[in-house]
Amino acid sequence: MIRKDDFDIIKCKLEFLAYQIEISGRLNLLELNNHAEDFFAELMNLIFDWKLGNVNKNASNVRGIDLVDTERQIIMQVSSQSESTKIQRSLDKIDIEKYCSYNFKFLCISKNASSLKRNSYKIPDTICFVPQDDIYDIPTLLMLIKRLKSNSIAKIKDFIVKELNDRNTLSFPKMQSCLADIVNLLALEPLQENESFQPKNTYKIDHKIEFNKLSTVRDYILDNAIYSDYLDDLYSEYDKEGCNRKLAIFNKLKSIYTQLFVDYEDNNALFFAVQEKVKGIVVASCDNFAYEDEILDLSVTIIVVDAFIRCKIFREPFGEFYAFTE
Repeated sequence: MIRKDDFDIIKCKLEFLAYQIEISGRLNLLELNNHAEDFFAELMNLIFDWKLGNVNKNASNVRGIDLVDTERQIIMQVSSQSESTKIQRSLDKIDIEKYCSYNFKFLCISKNASSLKRNSYKIPDTICFVPQDDIYDIPTLLMLIKRLKSNSIAKIKDFIVKELNDRNTLSFPKMQSCLADIVNLLALEPLQENESFQPKNTYKIDHKIEFNKLSTVRDYILDNAIYSDYLDDLYSEYDKEGCNRKLAIFNKLKSIYTQLFVDYEDNNALFFAVQEKVKGIVVASCDNFAYEDEILDLSVTIIVVDAFIRCKIFREPFGEFYAFTE
């Protein structure tokens, strides 16, 4: 289905861009953020039919805002920070005489910003700002894009593919993620369909499934838990190639789970959302994954289930000790 294929490309590209921006921010490499202002101005224009332009092109570092649409009286701050203090500082710095009656919007381009919508802010009297409606992040943009007509989605896909390619200044050389490495290695393993052994600590896995209300995916988890032994060997070999790689993978999985947790009331849906996020990172960071989509899905599933067993994602039942936590 062309519509789905176009959206999947958009999703993978935007999620990996957010990942790049987050990592660059940790390293204090902020050049990508500057390029991102123009990119997201054009993206928002395509989604909403606005006419946002970068105010910093004509005047350096305009206080409190990065983008403006004078026709629709919209001002926007684009930031990689997902903090209420960042929004408040932006509101405090706005030139309220120049932008009287303008609608202020905030776009977080690297992290989930849904929690910021519940906070209270001191809003200048002459500025319109409704946190629930005017705070955006990548998941919000994806949700809005998904609702558009097919021709609009195709147009956004073409724009993103053009902008986020290896020749464009917005991109930098792809960083092969540790998750992609493990997926590639796991795809080479001759997994047996009918394993004679049973998952370790099955009764404790069941307890954790029940504790986290994951009854819908129980069998799915147990069916794939038997492959954790393969990952034990792969992680051991992989760590020999560089320090802390297994730890980096577990920390990334926990970070993905933590970021998605606030968006899902149903843990069964959250489980699959974690899988999709991991798959997106792998696809976006790996140019040479030479296996079928089903093999990719299987490898990602085994990694996520293994992280569940090791208590890297989802809550551990109170009073329980899991030996399988390495």
